[in-house]
Amino acid sequence: MDVDFRIVCAHQDEIDTAAMLACVGTLGCRLVGFPRDYFPPSVAYPRDFSTVLPGLVLINQGVQVLTEKKDGWVMVSAPFGEGGTIHAGNGVAIVCERVCRAWGQDGFRHLEPEDLIPLECAGVTVVRFPAFASLAIVNLEISNSCFSNNHIDRVSAWLRGRDGKNHLLVDGNIVGTDWSAPMPPQQVFDELSRRCEPHQIAVHAAPPYTTPYALNLIQFPDSKVLMTGGEPALEALVESIVGKGNVFTTKISIRFFPVWLYAGIRCLIGDYPEPLFKKLRPA
Repeated sequence: MDVDFRIVCAHQDEIDTAAMLACVGTLGCRLVGFPRDYFPPSVAYPRDFSTVLPGLVLINQGVQVLTEKKDGWVMVSAPFGEGGTIHAGNGVAIVCERVCRAWGQDGFRHLEPEDLIPLECAGVTVVRFPAFASLAIVNLEISNSCFSNNHIDRVSAWLRGRDGKNHLLVDGNIVGTDWSAPMPPQQVFDELSRRCEPHQIAVHAAPPYTTPYALNLIQFPDSKVLMTGGEPALEALVESIVGKGNVFTTKISIRFFPVWLYAGIRCLIGDYPEPLFKKLRPA
């Protein structure tokens, strides 16, 4: 796919060093390390370290990085620094109505207007994704049990289409929890479509799939998409949006990581701007 990447070594006392070095050797990539206070164990995945937008870096609230302006970038501690809670592109961001409480506090809270200030100051239009619960995974299969969720990338995918427009793919099984009463899946889809329509975001119902977090895919700046294998109907939908030859799938379905750690491909890949890379040290 011709993507320049590095393996992040963030928790050096909690990883299998031999396995990590084997990956580096096999993939022929560079390894970079983060000091422990810069990338704490609470930030389990690169995606949830930060969210990068033009001129703006939203930092996970648990990361010990000073809020600052540097090299033309504004870096702000914010709920949406946890990258699984936001989709963004072409001047639009979709964020979950449920966000984590301040660092050190358990549970969720409703989105507040001040949470959106960094995005609005950067000229980003915000669309709210209804608070929801998604189906839990049991014995490698999607079950009928629900759990509260604020990571919209577990149940939806954001794509830049070959038509130049934004596209949102949505799981058909999520249940809305509007803080007062459940919202059935079709109502969640209809409400999300209504909110997206004024911003020319095409909303698609994802075909049924059995691979957990199959929508947790990632699109790179050159429009190429990396996603789990084993879901031909979903792959065909993605290809119809981004164009033939732009979809790459894994040789086997990505099942174990979603089951054990509630994470998919997008969770494992993050974009880091130059101001942050300058602070990295070789591992």
